[in-house]
Amino acid sequence: MLIYRVENKNGRGMYRNNPHEDLYCSYRCPSPFDETMELDLRRFLKKQGEYSQYYYGFSSKGQARAWFPEDVLNSDLLDDLAHSRMWMTTYDVSEEHLFEGNQQTVFLRGKAVRVDHTTVRKWFKAYEKSLEADFL
Repeated sequence: MLIYRVENKNGRGMYRNNPHEDLYCSYRCPSPFDETMELDLRRFLKKQGEYSQYYYGFSSKGQARAWFPEDVLNSDLLDDLAHSRMWMTTYDVSEEHLFEGNQQTVFLRGKAVRVDHTTVRKWFKAYEKSLEADFL
């Protein structure tokens, strides 16, 4: 299964890419440890025990798109992500090594294979273009 993840070249995600952590929190994208996190996802992680081996991403382009509020995508976030050298990275992960939630998906990073990466802006533009093509 393809998983999409916003991260830097070292694999650190939006909430672990200091010194910009507060910047992303201010954009209201759901934190992995937000109180609204799905109960099943929290139970899964608790059962696994070693949280640090699991990374957060998205199991579909639609799930990734939904994670960013509309007004956030129309703000300076994409420029800030580019300035912070954050990418949308695509991984191939066997379904046995992930847990798919409604808002986010966690996956075992050691079992994932990176297959692509692009700037977040280009990724979103391509996604929006694909939606337009599907509509026509």
